[in-house]
Order: sequence, then structure tokens, then C-alpha cells
Amino acid sequence: MVELPNGSIFQLELQSGNEEGMIWRMLEYYHLIYRKYGKEPIQLVLYIGKEPLRMLDEIKTDNLTYRYRVMDIREIDCMELLESNRPEDYILAVLCRMEEPEIIIRRILEKLSNLPQRERIDYIIKLTYLSLLRRVEEVVKEEVKKMPIEVDIRESFIYKEGIEEGIEKGRREGMEKGMEKGMEKGRREDVINLAKGLSLSAERIAEVLKLDIDFVKRVIDETE
Repeated sequence: MVELPNGSIFQLELQSGNEEGMIWRMLEYYHLIYRKYGKEPIQLVLYIGKEPLRMLDEIKTDNLTYRYRVMDIREIDCMELLESNRPEDYILAVLCRMEEPEIIIRRILEKLSNLPQRERIDYIIKLTYLSLLRRVEEVVKEEVKKMPIEVDIRESFIYKEGIEEGIEKGRREGMEKGMEKGMEKGRREDVINLAKGLSLSAERIAEVLKLDIDFVKRVIDETE
């Protein structure tokens, strides 16, 4: 959640799965933000999952009408992100609409090649993670091999996970564990934002985010 230069509040959520209750969660956020800041937030859920987008974006009942924007990242032209100056945007381009994956991935790696070595390797590993969502990880691996840099993505934990059962299975398992860690980090940040920003109780946060109360209390205790 950020305040834009014009004073409006923008809330962005990344979602890797079709969460059935997402629209009610966003409505709850809308209420909390409006109560705290007295402004209607601009809300966007950016869907990055494998399956087709199925989440609802509108509620209409006898007493309530509410909608927010939900967008499949594949609706975005990857070239738009490649025009950015942010490495985070470069690697997100692999999730967008790509007519020729080999060319786009090559462009992404060209952009990353200008970064300092440690940072470059870090972003290449993140790119490998994301490429698994679009099943183009082999293209990434082949293009990385062509780069005149000392980085072997086979040495990343993506490939080390499940190595006894084979590199392919290890790569898939590594991706799942990485996504789980990323989702847990996101949940922790949500808890901290609601606890510190809106002063909600642990019980209320657990109810809003549909999280285990013990997890919420542990996160709050760790941040105090």
C-alpha cells in the first residue's frame, strides 16, 4: 500500500492462486483503509498463477455493490516492463504475454547483465523461479549458459532441492518451497501492516487474513 503523488492510496496484491474469498478479503481491506485514512483506495490484484484467472472482481447484492480490479499479468505486454529501469520489472516480464519466449528471455538477461555480479546472480536465480510458472525454465537455463558470466544456476537451491530423486524433480520441489516461503513472507508483512498501521488485535487480524491465531501472535511478538 502506497500513497501516490496526487494523494490517493494504491493497494497492490500479488496472487499466485485463484483464492475463492479474495473479493471479500479486498472488501475488508477497503473498509480498513477507508476507516484509517478517510480515502477510497485504488485496489489491484495482479494474478501471476499458472491456471486461468477465475477470481471474482465484483459483488452485487440487494444492499451492497463493490468492485476492485483484478488483472492477469499475461494481459501485460512484456515489452512495457523491459522499458523500465528496475531489475524487479525485468524479471516479472517473464510472466507477461510473450510471443517469442527465447527473444524476451534473452532481452531480460541482457538487461540483467549490466548489474554488479552478486546482484546479477541473485536476479537470475529469481528469474529461474518465475520461469517455472510459465514452463520456460529450460529456455532460461540455455540462455544463461550463453552469458559470459560466472554463474551456474544448477548450483542454486532450485536445483539442489530433491537432488536424490533427480534434478528435474528437485527443480519443481524447489519452486514449490520457494513459493511457500514467499507466501509466508507476504502473510507476515500483512500481519505487521495491520497490527502497526491499523492497530488491529491479533484476533481481528487472524479473522481478516484467515490465518492461524498462533501464527499471527508469533509474528506480532517478534516485531515488538
